[in-house]
Amino acid sequence: MRDEGSTKTLMLFALPIGDRNLWRGDTIKRRLPGTEKGIDMIHTCLKLSLLLALAFAIGQRGTGSAASGSADRLPVVQDEANQQKWREDLQAFVAGLKRHHPNPFHGISEAEFNAAVASLDASIATLADSQITREFIGLAALISRNGRDGHTEYIPSLAQVHFLPLQLYRFSDGLFIVDARPAQAALIGQQVIGIGDTPIDEVIAALTPYIAKDNDATVRWHMPTLLVVPEFLESFGFITNPAQVPLRLQSFDGEQTMMMVAPLTLQEYVAWRELPTIKLRQTHAELYLSESYDPFWFRFLADTGTLYIRYNQIAARNDSGQKMAKFVKKLKKELRKKPVQRVVIDLRQNNGGDNTTYGSLLTMLKDTAAINQSGKLFAIINQGVFSAASNFVTDLERQTNVLLVGEPTGGSPNHYGDSMPVSLPNFGGTLFVSTIYHQRSDANDARLAIEPDIAVAFLAADYFAGRDAAMAAIPDFTAPTQTVSQVVRMAP
Repeated sequence: MRDEGSTKTLMLFALPIGDRNLWRGDTIKRRLPGTEKGIDMIHTCLKLSLLLALAFAIGQRGTGSAASGSADRLPVVQDEANQQKWREDLQAFVAGLKRHHPNPFHGISEAEFNAAVASLDASIATLADSQITREFIGLAALISRNGRDGHTEYIPSLAQVHFLPLQLYRFSDGLFIVDARPAQAALIGQQVIGIGDTPIDEVIAALTPYIAKDNDATVRWHMPTLLVVPEFLESFGFITNPAQVPLRLQSFDGEQTMMMVAPLTLQEYVAWRELPTIKLRQTHAELYLSESYDPFWFRFLADTGTLYIRYNQIAARNDSGQKMAKFVKKLKKELRKKPVQRVVIDLRQNNGGDNTTYGSLLTMLKDTAAINQSGKLFAIINQGVFSAASNFVTDLERQTNVLLVGEPTGGSPNHYGDSMPVSLPNFGGTLFVSTIYHQRSDANDARLAIEPDIAVAFLAADYFAGRDAAMAAIPDFTAPTQTVSQVVRMAP
């Protein structure tokens, strides 16, 4: 089974930035050394390109959550030639979806989908290109309306956009600024409670229908990316001037302020941070945020007797060029040498990769009796666990006695994936269509997310103080028996 998302080619969405190509796979591999063809961050990058393209949509798709800001504008009438081209793209969209998806109407009835297609077809003459693009994105999002299909999405061709010089993150207790350019560094730690006069919850509700998803955690994971694109906020009428974005902020002591923030060009943004910006920066010396671009590594924590395995990407090799099989051999050696009390696999922010590469690790965890015990084997999960990473967690859940710690995953235990591109003929858009149903769990498993056995909320206060509440909770659930190493050494 090939990796999820490996068929998606970033070449379709190349944007020149100096001597680099932002969306090319080789750029991603420079960001994440040791990764394999088309894996790791590709699905997230494509998701980002979907979201960025949305920034140029002018009309609203009828969410009812916010005014579009363009209701009083005269519609742009398409000439007959363009009408024909858009209808050809629409026909290719529908045909590609039905041809390649194993069950395209799992989240919406075919009759309802066809009605949405007919409505768009009838409106093409009176819609601007940006509005039509938005309707295409909306059609693709309908497929995952009930979840399990964050891999099926429509990607328009990219245009120039801007970004606020901020990184946002949705913690359990709200949306916060977690990083900023030096000029805005004073904003780090502030909670975003509104965009202009609109409460942030209303903004999020309006944006939610535009994100292809497996579950609600998928939406939480990707939402911050949309919120830093001023053109997108303007298209909903949340702001009137994309050159100055009003953010309503609140400090930890409750003081509220309105801050005007000027955006960066794409070139300026990528000179500061990678795109997409999904990795959290360290605030102190937190272990779980260190070496976050290295696909996998481990460390023995002598003070707690924990063999800590950081699994950042489902990849064949790590940054040192070490293959997974060799990595597993080193883990086994460490188990024999050190007084290991427990094994912790940390998958937070692991958004997938190549699901054919983790077999040797899974087998070792399953077959090592000293590890495969309740209270000895733990895995930490959160909203960033998606695609092949959710495959791994599902297999781990079913084949071992692992205790899951943290928050629900962004990927479903059973979900559609391995999307393939369908290039539409006229306006540069591409529909990515899931081609495989990954049934890693029981066929009747109705869960959209993998829930933790030990629920630990990820709070902004903990993050900014450098506390890892998930790791801190684990010792209370460790089985008080011999060390793993003692059992391993005594094994025949």
